[in-house]
Amino acid sequence: MLKTEKHYQESLPANLSWRAFFAAAFGSFHFIDIRGRSSRKEWWVVTLSSFVLMFLAAFIYSFLAVYVFDYNYETASLEELNTFINIGQAINFFFSIPMMAVGFRRFHDLGWSAWLSLLIIPNFLLPFWKGENKDNKYGVSIY
Repeated sequence: MLKTEKHYQESLPANLSWRAFFAAAFGSFHFIDIRGRSSRKEWWVVTLSSFVLMFLAAFIYSFLAVYVFDYNYETASLEELNTFINIGQAINFFFSIPMMAVGFRRFHDLGWSAWLSLLIIPNFLLPFWKGENKDNKYGVSIY
């Protein structure tokens, strides 16, 4: 099997339901896969649900820190403050992985290299430009 044939199996069709995209993004290891292509709909589902889950996780973490473990930032030591911040950053990093992966796949859907994500301006265009209706070097057409 050619190396590029594997890409064809990993792209989800663009006409799936929001629930199917959410299940594929967070119910399997598809959320860390940067190969293949992603539709605009998949980008929106993964990005919005990641933000919501990130907010809920931060809210629960803050609630537990303050009300269960009696954390007070005014009387906390520098070590406690650093621990609190580091755990919060780990939560944000965990939920940013699916957003980065789907962003890379969106670049592939447009026929561009994911290295363009290092530039800031193309990232703002991802949710608005429709991908190529034909096969490209990153996978078969998902439309």
